[in-house]
Amino acid sequence: MGATSATCQQRWRISGKFLRSSWNSYHRPGMMHDCFYSITRQSRQVLALIARFMVDSLRGMGLQMADPVGGFYLFVSFEGFGEQLMARGIQTSGDLCNNLLSDTGIAMLSGSDFGLMADQLFVRMAFVDFDGGKALGAVAEGQYQPDVFVRQYCPRLYEACLRIKQWLVLPGKDNKE
Repeated sequence: MGATSATCQQRWRISGKFLRSSWNSYHRPGMMHDCFYSITRQSRQVLALIARFMVDSLRGMGLQMADPVGGFYLFVSFEGFGEQLMARGIQTSGDLCNNLLSDTGIAMLSGSDFGLMADQLFVRMAFVDFDGGKALGAVAEGQYQPDVFVRQYCPRLYEACLRIKQWLVLPGKDNKE
């Protein structure tokens, strides 16, 4: 991390959020561009760490998905659990999302909202429930182990993976707490 990045974060951080500021008027030309580039790069690093953790965790449960190329969401297949889910009365991706929400408190969007047939058990899962200021600070300090990073700086995402795993393994258990 260069001095520009550290200065940028110190100047832009207000209540854990990065906001525009007029401070650039007394800094060297191009400083605002350097700060924007630095924060954008670090944001990409944060999302890549979270994506790696989410993919590894969900695949470890037997769920399938393509590796994300960018962004902050995954398109996850529960098709491998079709028989188990059918036995629980879950026949559509809408049923799947409703049951996951009511049983675990985790919200997802149905694959049918993205053009799939309702009986295809796919969901779109966003991984944006974390404190961006803390996560950016950790990346700036060089903390790059996905499991440790997510556990420490994105605990709600870490907990969501645990709840999904419990829900798949222990059908009928309420995992909100």
